[in-house]
Amino acid sequence: MDATSLFLSIENKLPKEYGFFRKKISRGYKYSEPIMSNEDLKKKLEALNSDELDKVYARLQYTKLKNPTLVFWVYNFLLGGFGVARFYIGQIGFGIFRLALTLLSVIIGFVAESSYDSFWFSVSKILDYGNFGIAIIDLFIVGVLLRNQNLEKVNLIIDEVKS
Repeated sequence: MDATSLFLSIENKLPKEYGFFRKKISRGYKYSEPIMSNEDLKKKLEALNSDELDKVYARLQYTKLKNPTLVFWVYNFLLGGFGVARFYIGQIGFGIFRLALTLLSVIIGFVAESSYDSFWFSVSKILDYGNFGIAIIDLFIVGVLLRNQNLEKVNLIIDEVKS
């Protein structure tokens, strides 16, 4: 396998060029900035000989890079309120927060419906809007973080094969 084929096989799981908005809201997270550009990674792959490329390819098959499309549509869009996408990308604390916020919102919603108290309705609405806001932001952030994690995994594999 040559370097170009190997790069093309993993390109859809690596970081893309993001606009100002995604860069702004994902700043400050562990994987918010890629460690290198895709062009640098491609050059790094092209610098390997065929034996090293075969080793990298075998390690990549074993590593199983996470699929950003699956994470977006299934784990984030459908199950995001339960924190599934955050658990999947390794952010356990924020996943627990998302799950707790959703459960608290549902419980207080039931309390508000059964008590007909305006205070509980207000609290329920605030929690619902907060949960919705976090869900919208997560739709933009999780893919960025996951693609940067994949890039770091690929870079680590290349460095291990070279040494």
